[in-house]
Amino acid sequence: MPDVPDWVDAGRGHTPDLKWTFKADGPLTSMRLTRETSELHLTDEIGGIYRLSSTGKMTQMTRFPQKIRLLTWSDNGAYGAGIVGNNVLIRFDRQFTAIWEVELSVDCEAIAIDAYGQFTAVAFKDSGNLVLDPYHQKVGIFQTMRPVKYMEFIQDEPAIVVAAEHGMIACFDLVGKSIWDEKLWSNAGDLSLAQISHQVWLAGYMHGLQIFGFHGETEGSYLIEGNASKVSVSARGDKIATFTIEQNLLWMDKDSEIIWSTHVPFNIAYLQADPLGRELILADPEGKVYCLAWE
Repeated sequence: MPDVPDWVDAGRGHTPDLKWTFKADGPLTSMRLTRETSELHLTDEIGGIYRLSSTGKMTQMTRFPQKIRLLTWSDNGAYGAGIVGNNVLIRFDRQFTAIWEVELSVDCEAIAIDAYGQFTAVAFKDSGNLVLDPYHQKVGIFQTMRPVKYMEFIQDEPAIVVAAEHGMIACFDLVGKSIWDEKLWSNAGDLSLAQISHQVWLAGYMHGLQIFGFHGETEGSYLIEGNASKVSVSARGDKIATFTIEQNLLWMDKDSEIIWSTHVPFNIAYLQADPLGRELILADPEGKVYCLAWE
């Protein structure tokens, strides 16, 4: 068993077990959990791309000449996509082999892939957005009022939820038709989808956690102590992890009751709740990954 950090034991409430830890060779540039296979995909500053099993064991690793700045991976574990440099999009197979790469005309801000790895969406810094099929052919394009910072595919609908850092959350179909859009009156620090309960969760800093339905309806908000900068939720939305700019980490239930909370002595770089709401994976700025588990 790995040594338990002081910040875990110092927390209040139902203290989790430290299930495993992992240290990448450099600071992380992305972290993505595949919901069906429970595998974790990581990229680091020195070109590494890693796959970890649900027990934290490294099962695949490759190093590229350039770092992968953004990475996303399909929930079935079959395909991934990444951005190298400012605007080179690469499609990966399960062995981390590049199937194809294409140089895009505008710098990329965000990336997403659907649950089965068939469609890839890219957000550009000029507020344009592109959806590609598995053969890098254009499926759809759409424009947003602000550059998209966060994007996620809805698992059981042909749709993508997108949000800007300020002022906008919206949903588009794969050909680029607007399904709904809402104004945001706060900055957005993070976005997470509860795929079974059909909810979109936003970390809204001083406005706490804001919740929308998959059809754009407002479902409420959670006001917490501090400014929520990151959020990740289970598939049913019954477990919620959030991190604040004051460096407090909270694990809550669907009634906003705090199960466990602690002060973390570093800024969490990435945060991911597992689909069942039993584990929480987080990474520090130096590339160390922790998996916390509740019985």
